[in-house]
Amino acid sequence: MHKFLQDFADSTIVIEYPTQSYDSPAYKILSKTRGIVNCFVYQAIDSGLNKLYQRKTVQIPDTLRAFLQLKKNNFRNSLADINIFFNVLKVNADTAKKIWKDISKYKPWQMVDDKAYATCPPGTNYAVVLDDGYKIMHLVTKKEIKTLIYYAPEYYEEQCPGNKNRQAIISINSIFYKKIPFR
Repeated sequence: MHKFLQDFADSTIVIEYPTQSYDSPAYKILSKTRGIVNCFVYQAIDSGLNKLYQRKTVQIPDTLRAFLQLKKNNFRNSLADINIFFNVLKVNADTAKKIWKDISKYKPWQMVDDKAYATCPPGTNYAVVLDDGYKIMHLVTKKEIKTLIYYAPEYYEEQCPGNKNRQAIISINSIFYKKIPFR
């Protein structure tokens, strides 16, 4: 998916929503090409899988069920790509441009992630959280695909305030959450 966007769009911002289960991550995508901004979502869903687990409802021999589950679950191990799970969202052109402008205020292409900046600077609060999630942003241009990963940015910003990159990813995620629906 990222390579496709690199080949056919000028610049793209992808927010990845990782899961802590066997489900594939979901993505919200904002892409700009020749001044046109589009919104996309990628969400791998298999609504028929649950029925295979309901042994009492549907009688299927164990071997057949096991292989059906294996085949139906294979998509979970596949990278996101342009397929039936990748969909364009109908978003008003002016609204899409405003979303792009609002996100651009945070200068996403100049941001650095947790690898480059400590969670809490030396001499400040000591903060550790082990059960939170990641905020992941992929920045795609013709030149490169850059992935930024932040662990528990809201928590660390509360404990050790002042990290502009962390503040930016929190704000960018908020814009994606409020303005770009999964449906």
